[in-house]
Amino acid sequence: IQGKSAIQMIEFWGDGFWNLMTFTMQMAMILITGFTLAKTPIINKILVFITQFASGPISAVVLAAIVSSIACYINWGFGLIVSGLFAIELAKKIHNVNFPLLVAISYGGFLVWHGGLSGSIPLKLTDPSQNIQNILGANQIALSSTLYSPLNMIMVFATILVLVIIGYLLAKNVKGDFNFDLHPHTPKFELEESDSFASKLENSFTLNLIIAGMGMSYIGFELISGKGLGLNLMIFLFLMLAILFNYTPARFLFSFNNSVRDSSGILLQFPFYAGIMGMMASSGLASSLSQFFVSISDKNTFLLFTYWSAGIVNFFVPSGGGQWAIQGPIILPAAKELGVDFSKAAMAIAWGDAWTNMVQPFWALPLLSIAKLSLKDMMGYSVMIFIISGVLSSLVFLAMS
Repeated sequence: IQGKSAIQMIEFWGDGFWNLMTFTMQMAMILITGFTLAKTPIINKILVFITQFASGPISAVVLAAIVSSIACYINWGFGLIVSGLFAIELAKKIHNVNFPLLVAISYGGFLVWHGGLSGSIPLKLTDPSQNIQNILGANQIALSSTLYSPLNMIMVFATILVLVIIGYLLAKNVKGDFNFDLHPHTPKFELEESDSFASKLENSFTLNLIIAGMGMSYIGFELISGKGLGLNLMIFLFLMLAILFNYTPARFLFSFNNSVRDSSGILLQFPFYAGIMGMMASSGLASSLSQFFVSISDKNTFLLFTYWSAGIVNFFVPSGGGQWAIQGPIILPAAKELGVDFSKAAMAIAWGDAWTNMVQPFWALPLLSIAKLSLKDMMGYSVMIFIISGVLSSLVFLAMS
């Protein structure tokens, strides 16, 4: 399409392979710290407690939709792992529940992540790159204009409501016998103690408390100084909470090591997707795709077409930050020319990125790993969520233009 040779495309792939190393480390840390926090005893007790509000298959699916949405709103890595763990706890309690549907609805909560507290695009806009600052004519866009804007809050609540309705209707009408392994083998932490000073430190809650206290104090100082909850500070927050809730250094290290293992698929695939992003960006294909939608847009349809274009690009670049690097420099100048609010344009990209994750299996890997399911078990339900949520979001962006 772009008139590039195979040799050129290989060069673009290789050049792009390591372009996301900083962002890869950030995403790896936010995923791993989210995993580590989700597996703590206190979070597990909370999940088991919440399952008591489910009395049957329908209420179990509805509850899964709500809990997963809230967890993914808080943090996408935390939400993915909590969703899987909660689905298993629900299935243990409600034996005739449709487990693949339960997992699919839990994954549906991932729709709200980019409009939540760990959304990479709104967080990046609190400290944008120099070229984005030049386009904006400002040093940053505050979270009050993105995450806490009327547009985003409408999208969050409407998406959760629609997910609950989808789950309710499917649970009510899809019947059958669903037998899956609900007791997957997971390593158990075993306390090892001795009289040595090192062992006492490794099993000391006081040490964790001191470190977490220092970390939370630092976060407080940063917020008081007006720096805002950026991506790095969000990672730091979840790391400190994971340290605190794991009680001891030994337990934290055990949980962290297992979280790294559970994240291995994403850690491996990120450089390959960076290579694909390099091909999309350097060949001009991503730019051409975005510019096509810009060219057919006016002020009333710009947000809608931006949302759609972001959804398409996400199939090839399933990283919010990577997608922003490609689309941000194209969409923002077009928004300026058409008189569209920058923050709305940015959130259209964010929600488009989250939308097609329902049929882009990249981010489903952690959840499927926990639930011991294959993608085909839940894909039919995910496609329905994809279609219905896409129609809803399109109508909202059209109305908010």
